Amino acid sequence: MFGHPLVMLPFLVDQGLNARVLVDKQVGIEVPRNEEDGSFTKESVARSLRSVVVDEEGKMYKANAMELSQIFGDTKLAKQYINHFVDYLEKKVGYA
Repeated sequence: MFGHPLVMLPFLVDQGLNARVLVDKQVGIEVPRNEEDGSFTKESVARSLRSVVVDEEGKMYKANAMELSQIFGDTKLAKQYINHFVDYLEKKVGYA
């Protein structure tokens, strides 16, 4: 929403799936896990932060995050989508 690139450490349930979607959108990276026990190492966290914040690659993540923030940060657009959905429910499904 704020246009910041993400460094993701998924722990629970759907966080891994959400992280992979955001990685596919190139708005950030998922910190790789230790192959042996699935934990995050301090080296992998530091490397991931460096690639997003310092390295040239981070500029791409920042640009893509800013682009998506225009959509997710637009409250007028969000309200419009909700109103359209409510209208649909009232007309098509019969909820009122």
